[in-house]
Amino acid sequence: MRGWLSMAALVMVAAMSMPAVSQDAPDSSKPGAALYAAQCAGCHGEYLQGGPFGPGMRGAGFASSWGFRRDELLDYVTKQMPPNAGRSLPAKDYATIVDHIFAVNETAAEDIPAELAVGPQPVGDEAFRGGNAYSQEMASQKALLSALSPVTPGMLRDPPDGDWLSWRRTLDSSGFSPLKQIDGANVAGLRLKWAWSVSHGRNEIAPIVHDGVMFINSGPVVEALDAASGTLLWRYARDIPPEFSGPLNMVQRSIAISGRTLLVPTPDRHLVALEVSSGEVVWDSEIIGDDKPRGVLSAGPVVAGDVIVQGTSISALTPGGSFVVGLDAKSGKQLWRFDSVARDNSWNGTPREERTGGAVWSAPSYDPETGLVYYGTGGSYDISRLLGPRQQGETSDALYTNATIALDPQTGEMRWHHQHMPREVWDLDEAFERTLVSVPVDGRERKLSVTIGKMGILDALDREDGRYAFSIDLGLNNIVTAIDPVTGARTVNPAKIPRPNEVIEICPSVQGARNWMATAWNPDSHTLYLPLENLCMDYVWSEPGGNFDSTVDNGWKLKSPSGSDGLNGHIQAIDLSTRKTRWVRRNRAVPSSSLLATGGGLIFAGHTNRTFQALDDASGEVLWQTRLASAPNATPVTFSAGGQQYVAIASGAGGDQSSQTEYVTPEQVPSAPATTIWVFGL
Repeated sequence: MRGWLSMAALVMVAAMSMPAVSQDAPDSSKPGAALYAAQCAGCHGEYLQGGPFGPGMRGAGFASSWGFRRDELLDYVTKQMPPNAGRSLPAKDYATIVDHIFAVNETAAEDIPAELAVGPQPVGDEAFRGGNAYSQEMASQKALLSALSPVTPGMLRDPPDGDWLSWRRTLDSSGFSPLKQIDGANVAGLRLKWAWSVSHGRNEIAPIVHDGVMFINSGPVVEALDAASGTLLWRYARDIPPEFSGPLNMVQRSIAISGRTLLVPTPDRHLVALEVSSGEVVWDSEIIGDDKPRGVLSAGPVVAGDVIVQGTSISALTPGGSFVVGLDAKSGKQLWRFDSVARDNSWNGTPREERTGGAVWSAPSYDPETGLVYYGTGGSYDISRLLGPRQQGETSDALYTNATIALDPQTGEMRWHHQHMPREVWDLDEAFERTLVSVPVDGRERKLSVTIGKMGILDALDREDGRYAFSIDLGLNNIVTAIDPVTGARTVNPAKIPRPNEVIEICPSVQGARNWMATAWNPDSHTLYLPLENLCMDYVWSEPGGNFDSTVDNGWKLKSPSGSDGLNGHIQAIDLSTRKTRWVRRNRAVPSSSLLATGGGLIFAGHTNRTFQALDDASGEVLWQTRLASAPNATPVTFSAGGQQYVAIASGAGGDQSSQTEYVTPEQVPSAPATTIWVFGL
């Protein structure tokens, strides 16, 4: 009879039975055996026979589970092992361990009898599904998912107060919520309500919240959670080929929702539509093909009626530049493609296939009234092409880099563009969100597209035709000496133009006076809130043939500005109706999160020293603060569920903005990346 033995009996029997399997003992001189002994034997047994903390991995049982599925086992152990520390070993070590497991199974004389099995044994899926408690819980989850209403264009344009339906809540990228249950009078009572560990990723993410369900993505995993309790409702996990598992691939800053589908960019450069109540794939569209081997999708899409507009980010080593595509919302079929790198004569004679840049690092904005989508582009990384001798009949403007581009989402036709910085050669992108605002200018209300790039210069453009309205220079750069009040053209200090192999002090650094972390706009007070940092760099350009890769011909080293007092992080509030600063909050640590503005008179912000704060939006006073397990390198959101308002932020491993600026506060030792979503409420 095959009965279960006590743990003590199992251990005794296993010890007694060791000679019977010693013929299959691993050869400890081999690398695979040594790695297995160090990393796995403590749980799974020295001979793969199983142990008190892990099942056996040899014989018929192993063969029936994994058989010839070596790659699947490698994928599983890479993501899941050691427990709670997946991907903590080098990829070659995981492969060596898996090869060792299969090698032992090829030479094992016979399986270990079930009577002698030790450690935890696999439990069937149905083992604990009986009883009223399970049935009631599953019925509650099903009811929550079944109650999800389709998200209509009208809802995206004017979301229910308690929902967060786009990257910045609204299609105009405001980052403002009218919710005011949490306000300046009670925010000190904010407490952690629940937390949830998410899949390993870079976590520069913004959840979507609709009808009490939170949707969150991290790396290759998308999850739906009960927004009030944190209970997992469904999970979509995508298999990612190894070539797409690098750090740039794992940055997906936003997702979108339309109808009954969640729209998610993936590390392997697809856009997938998932059914909101189940996570099932509705359609799957490849955005970047093999012709762009280093392209990534770091920014999410925007929903423009029945068209999904998705931008691409191309690394420095991929020629041809970035592009934007329009997809049919129902089928995922590509309708059009617009290249962010122009085919004109603005590239100083550089062949089209050798031009780089124009990356789309933030999700576009959409104005249903003008019917236009607005997005920003980054610069070029191959600056030698732009700094070289001027070719006849050519300019070095490098269109359409560092520009605002307005597209018709139905056709992909460019209606207008404005290049904020022609021939930008310091990696100071103008690539971030375009906030759509209405403010008085010269005595009349104007509908504008507002953006502020790495240089720390705010530009406002007319949404209809791109006409220049005004600029605000925050005084954090030493490159621009003047701005034309009619055209917005910037005059560059000649001393700051790169010269071969000469170190030049440039402010700000390539991290920017601001980076991808989004601003927040309060339409009631006409105030724009900015996450800023005050850092400089020693910058050097190396001509081709120097010490840099042929398509990355510049280098830099971060430094503090001359005379700095060490308070390098700023949050600044600017009244766009007067173009005056209302207040500045200076911090030792630099901002690491987007900003969130609420109807309760609050601004929420995260910093690299792991703090998450609530500020008074009228004064900048800190009203509440907590410390997270790691830096909040993400976009905070607020929502309501069950009649209660919550505020959520993700923390964990961020992109280079976080990893490079952590050195600004050397007294703050960074923590290990604890990838977690935190939800606070009263």
